[in-house]
Amino acid sequence: MVFQEIVTVGADNTGREISWVVASTGTEVILVDKTDGLVEKGMRILSEEMDKKIEKRGLTEAEKRVTFSRVRGSIDMNHAAEVGIVIEATPEDLELERNLVAKEETLAMKRRVHLW
Repeated sequence: MVFQEIVTVGADNTGREISWVVASTGTEVILVDKTDGLVEKGMRILSEEMDKKIEKRGLTEAEKRVTFSRVRGSIDMNHAAEVGIVIEATPEDLELERNLVAKEETLAMKRRVHLW
């Protein structure tokens, strides 16, 4: 199955890595977290991690530009209703999980993968 766009919930380590890998395949990614600060931090660290890969010659500047341009940050979970799949890369937190499940039911999300 091919997806044009996905949502990754959680801008921490796992969410960033998933977003990077998916974006490198040509798929658009919306990296969602609960605050602008967390999203901005996740995007900044993703860019820095790509820069480290460039230094080690595992990635070119052009590849970084193209891949990074496919990832955009957001605090709006409503994007989840618009995409083919939602990947949750969130900490094991019962309250957070309840909120995500309630949001999923409201948005009638199609597909969800949860990673703990």
